[in-house]
Amino acid sequence: ETYLYTVEGVMAAMEHLTPNGVLSYSRLVPDPPGETLRLAGLMAEGLRRRGVANPGLQVVIIKGSLWADTLVKNCPFTAAEVGALRTWAKQNEFDVLFDPFGQNDPRYELVLRGSPDRVEQFYGENLFDLSPPTDDRPFFFNYEKWRNLVMELKLQRLAPAPSAILPMLCALGLSMLLATLGILMPMCRHRVSGMPGAGSSIVYFGSLGLGFIFVEIALIQKLMVFLGGPTYSLAFTLFIILSFSGLGSYFSRRWRALEALTLLAILIPVVIVLMSIVLSAAIPHLLGLALPLRIMVGILVISPVAFLIGMPFPLGLTIVGRLSPGWVPWAWAINSFTTVLGTLLAVLLSMHFGFHRVFLLAAFLYLLALSIGRAHA
Repeated sequence: ETYLYTVEGVMAAMEHLTPNGVLSYSRLVPDPPGETLRLAGLMAEGLRRRGVANPGLQVVIIKGSLWADTLVKNCPFTAAEVGALRTWAKQNEFDVLFDPFGQNDPRYELVLRGSPDRVEQFYGENLFDLSPPTDDRPFFFNYEKWRNLVMELKLQRLAPAPSAILPMLCALGLSMLLATLGILMPMCRHRVSGMPGAGSSIVYFGSLGLGFIFVEIALIQKLMVFLGGPTYSLAFTLFIILSFSGLGSYFSRRWRALEALTLLAILIPVVIVLMSIVLSAAIPHLLGLALPLRIMVGILVISPVAFLIGMPFPLGLTIVGRLSPGWVPWAWAINSFTTVLGTLLAVLLSMHFGFHRVFLLAAFLYLLALSIGRAHA
């Protein structure tokens, strides 16, 4: 992920330009186009959100042999400016890939001048994912589609398969294999599937593992730009989530399981969704705060969720220990496995659907788990 190449990032950069200021991005220009064409669509979307009806009037793209420079202006380029750029490009053996007054590559013409509906259709039909990345899905350099992987598998040609997808799918497959050997087969051998509430326990503790790690991974990624980088985000998020979820686990002992699970089934999904909405709304406006203040904001927003999601696991262990004590170690095993599996799934889902939908999925998983737990409390 990178927040330099998102619609919100471009809009924020343009807000700091003078009226005649120019924003310059240089990216690779392969054929078929990927980075530069996606960048052009990103600029167009950013300009449209700023109220520009014809983004193509404010963009010029100059191409070298491997790289292209995309210039975006706060106001339309004049004919004199474009003429000077053309002259410079010709003298220095560059090509003008797009300008407001020339005959341009039809693909760039479409994303910079086409109607929003036609542009969306083009994105859907294209072999690559060229849709403009946003702060909710800031994966500019992942422009492969799942259908590319399917096509390569059908052709039995794995080498050109999407580089970001295939290794993660292989890791998922390896995790499933290890889980089968280390958890599922021993469970079958010990015939624990016949214990009371076995199916419900698998869903309960598996959903908790996935939901917990979905919240954690999505927060780490989402807070990178807010806290100043992945190192700060990783250290801060892990510390806050583990600390406050530990407190939640401790205080859960004071509650009766049925009442606690009933209340948590309402609170946890609602608080997860509210946290996602608040972070998305607040981050762009609070980036100018000093780091200690941003840390305080993060603690205030994350700690309620962390405290609450620490409670269902010990409550579930209490119920399982009462109904079937032999299931307790298997509950730990299932939860641990789905947590590992969820680390990979959270990244894959974020890449293709965005952080907000990962939070929504986490909220649903907690609702599912707690509804099941309440039925057996």
